[in-house]
Amino acid sequence: MLKTLPAISVCIPCYNVEKTIVSSLGSIVNQNYPKNKIVVLLCDNNSTDKGIEIAKKYLQKNKMNFKILSEKAKGQPFARWTLWHNVRTPYFVFLDGDDWYLPNAFKDLVGGLKKDIDMVLGGGAYVLERWMFWKSTPFFNKKYNYTLSVVWSILFKTSYVKQALSKQKYSDLHCTQIMEEIYFYAYICVHQPRVIRIENKVYVYNKTIDKSVSKVKDNCIEFMNNFVYAFKYLMSVVKESKNPKLIKSIKKNCREKARGVLKFYLKNKKRERKVYKKMYADILK
Repeated sequence: MLKTLPAISVCIPCYNVEKTIVSSLGSIVNQNYPKNKIVVLLCDNNSTDKGIEIAKKYLQKNKMNFKILSEKAKGQPFARWTLWHNVRTPYFVFLDGDDWYLPNAFKDLVGGLKKDIDMVLGGGAYVLERWMFWKSTPFFNKKYNYTLSVVWSILFKTSYVKQALSKQKYSDLHCTQIMEEIYFYAYICVHQPRVIRIENKVYVYNKTIDKSVSKVKDNCIEFMNNFVYAFKYLMSVVKESKNPKLIKSIKKNCREKARGVLKFYLKNKKRERKVYKKMYADILK
């Protein structure tokens, strides 16, 4: 563990979050962590409600250090790009505008830090309509030090992220409404960060609000096209590493993910399932 508590930025992409943003920010205000060590970065991503205004008043009232950014391109990959480019603290975390961190989250994550650690992965939970399902830490490949999972329960070392993503171009980004974490993780996978996992549960993912997965159920074909697009981007970056063992490992995990997606979204669409199965096979050759 580091001898002193480092400053942490909380990066929040915001799109129409007026109903939930106070709860999310409340979980930051009520952290068992010095307020003067926390910086809140909010990125307005074409909101049409008063979420940003509400957030600003709430943070001012609670005397938090914050900055409001704006990103006109629609989609979380663009908002995240704007956010992490504006981080000025040694470490940062992501938070969705309708989720929240548990009170000891920052101390627990920092407790896993050493000078040579790039990422600390904590545990999380899904909250559904009537119950809460606790998850373990996000998927992590121990052998090659990469994760293709969520971004929300992880403490990132800022200098590492900026170095790892230095080759990524703004024009590389794409709004898919699903697997959008890929646009943040692809280059990180290639650089194989030094990672430690902690068993502490730090993050709550709010599934009581209608999110991207439920929105795309009515248009399975659009969803599958977006999924293919995300995988193509991932593989194009990973192949640049010219590390055959790493490429093979990521392909294996992508195949497993693709099988689950095909089974769930195209359950009763045999023809479409056959088409997309071939697409994934072509991508993962």
